[in-house]
Amino acid sequence: MPTLQEQLQAAVVQTTTDSSLLHTIVHGDANTTVTTEGGPVKSIAKVIGENQTELAQSIVDVTTKRDETLVAASAAATARLNAENSATEASGHRDAAQTAATNAAASNTSAAAHRTAAEASELAAAQSQSAALTAKSAAETAANNAATSAANALTSENAANAAAERLTATSVSSVSIGTGSKTFTTQSGKMFSEGTWVLAVSTASAANYMHGQVTSYSGTSLVVDVTNTGGSGTPTSWNISVSGTRGATGASAAANTVTYTNTTSGLAATNIQAAVDELDTRLDNLNTGNLSASGALTISGIISPAQLTADTHDWNPTGLASASAIRVSTDAARTITGIAGGSAGRVLVLDNIGASDITLKHQITSVTANRFICPGNSDFTLRVSTSVTLRYDGTSSRWRIMAQVASSSSHTQGYVRGLTVENNSSWNIAVNITIAEVVLTDGNGRTCKFNNLNMSGGSPGGGGINPTSARYVFGGVGDVSLGGGMWVYGYLISDGAGNYAVVWSSNYHKPNITQMVASGYPEYTGWSFYKLITAQYIKPAGDNLPMFQRDNIVQWKQWLNIANGPAGSISGPTWAAVGILGAGYVAPPDAVTFRGVLYSNTGGTNCMAAPNNSFGQFGSTSNGPVVGVNTPSGNGGTYVPFEFVLESTNIFWAAQGSSDRLLSRGFTINL
Repeated sequence: MPTLQEQLQAAVVQTTTDSSLLHTIVHGDANTTVTTEGGPVKSIAKVIGENQTELAQSIVDVTTKRDETLVAASAAATARLNAENSATEASGHRDAAQTAATNAAASNTSAAAHRTAAEASELAAAQSQSAALTAKSAAETAANNAATSAANALTSENAANAAAERLTATSVSSVSIGTGSKTFTTQSGKMFSEGTWVLAVSTASAANYMHGQVTSYSGTSLVVDVTNTGGSGTPTSWNISVSGTRGATGASAAANTVTYTNTTSGLAATNIQAAVDELDTRLDNLNTGNLSASGALTISGIISPAQLTADTHDWNPTGLASASAIRVSTDAARTITGIAGGSAGRVLVLDNIGASDITLKHQITSVTANRFICPGNSDFTLRVSTSVTLRYDGTSSRWRIMAQVASSSSHTQGYVRGLTVENNSSWNIAVNITIAEVVLTDGNGRTCKFNNLNMSGGSPGGGGINPTSARYVFGGVGDVSLGGGMWVYGYLISDGAGNYAVVWSSNYHKPNITQMVASGYPEYTGWSFYKLITAQYIKPAGDNLPMFQRDNIVQWKQWLNIANGPAGSISGPTWAAVGILGAGYVAPPDAVTFRGVLYSNTGGTNCMAAPNNSFGQFGSTSNGPVVGVNTPSGNGGTYVPFEFVLESTNIFWAAQGSSDRLLSRGFTINL
């Protein structure tokens, strides 16, 4: 049976068609004939025109016959006069007169016949005129009926529109997505009677919705018993419409089928989402045993969209809806700020098959529901010939990086979240390390995962995180021992079976575990998983340098003086270079940013700093220094913190006062 909306639409279509036919009948020209379901109908103009033509012809016929009758009557009168004259003048010619009289009588008879014909024609003309008036009246009636039908059609259309409007509503209620009773404040007068199924969809993202039955609707208050949802979060803007009951769940699409040949020792899942959930559970349990799955895991739905030739936002390539993996390439180094099509738990693999690195930007530009949450809250680089696995977090409505397969020379394999590193005293005691979640990799696609690590003691595998300890050997080329005055990198390593330790290396890309084993630590034989977590500077014994690190940001607990004024010239200007990367304890050679402080303690003097020496003088409105300090005469010292992305191994500064200082407060590093 057609729905109410379908019936209303059919009525509007029929009314519109009838109105169009009536409009043509009323307003058509003298040549128009309209085909209707009952047969052809002449337009009003055509009917009147045909009647007027017949009337005009009848009048012409009457006039002609009247003229003929007058001529005949005149002839008869002349003949009678001639006959009378003939009788007077030739009384003796009686026979002739009688003949003439006979002829006159015949003429009189003929005249009478013509007069009768004229009267008949006049009657016919009157009848034609009456018929024309009747047709005109019928046409006027038809026009009135057409106008009434048009008015009725408009009324039906308005009623249909009004009914359709009652099927939808909007709401700005802040409602969390979930099942159970949900209350919306919306418009009154809608067709949301108790028991009606409705669909509430977030205006920000159609992936966020709730579906259920109305339990009550009074005034502007709508209460729905939600039984089906999509997405997550707490939207504040909704489109609500009358819906139907949810149909039966169909079979999984072929593009999302996960097949296992051995279900005895392998995964039990039969579709990709169930497989991901089961794999995630087993990965979480790696600290108590190994993940084992027999048989082949086959995931189809791989797409190869067109090459990206620009930085891309809200990426939605053709075929994304059914894709499990995307083979992506770019014409140059490009950024992607978000991918469409996210739904709770969805897993998507990105394969960089191009010749340039691709950066997944952390939390910018794209629609919020399409953005990435990158490890350490920093942009993530998908390098050439590497892959990354994304999982859509329905709670935060973002894509998260699960795991990365990278080349063995890149330290950016895996990821770390919720990292803190702290040294409260000297380099000669252990630093404390806590990690909320970390994924290690062996550089060949295999990963292992740990949660909630707390390493603050001295026992092997669970602490002993002292960069000057003999137990944690130097990981550079050759058998070199740790010493003072050098940068080292801290790595979390594991055997993939639940055991872990922290070791130190001079290599920014990976630790030399093989050298560790050869240097007298056979217990690390076969340990191949690693993840960079920190960078530390080893100073000579007795020097204290307390620090605190959160994720990839390192902050000294006391500022370090690295340059004194005066330096260069603030006019001109003349910039003085200050070595940063690898220079003492300022920042490691692979730092991304330098975090500094400008200090001026001389009243009436200026100092300034910039990441390069192309900036103009102090006070310039077009190309002034990135940061500057002016201390008025009589005032005390002024501190201005700043952070530069490092463009070279140096930064540049200029200072007027002998008490001006350039200080280091920390750095950031790409983990």
